[in-house]
Amino acid sequence: MLAFLLTPLGRIIGYAGVAVLLCGLAFGWYEIKINQAKSEALATFNQQQLEQVVKDQQTLLNQMKVIQDQGQALQQSTDNLNKSIKDQADKADLTIKNSTDTQLDPLFNDVVKEIRGMP
Repeated sequence: MLAFLLTPLGRIIGYAGVAVLLCGLAFGWYEIKINQAKSEALATFNQQQLEQVVKDQQTLLNQMKVIQDQGQALQQSTDNLNKSIKDQADKADLTIKNSTDTQLDPLFNDVVKEIRGMP
């Protein structure tokens, strides 16, 4: 083998092999650097996306807290109004029970009887 590399054709083949090896190494190094750059860019992009998602989630949680607080306030207001309506309805019912038919409007008496299920 050594004798072949010492001939002119062997030297040409040897130089060509070394040149192919160096080209392969250069191409491999280039591809590695390109892939590293792509990986770093993707990692940076993913980090920015993650930070944005965290910000969006925090904003959404704050909005949900505000909505929940408003819902609780609305529920409290509704409960108070329902209690007030029930108290007024009880007062009206007591007034109707204690009054005679002659004291109230006949149409109103008919509606009250209909609501109570009386003929």
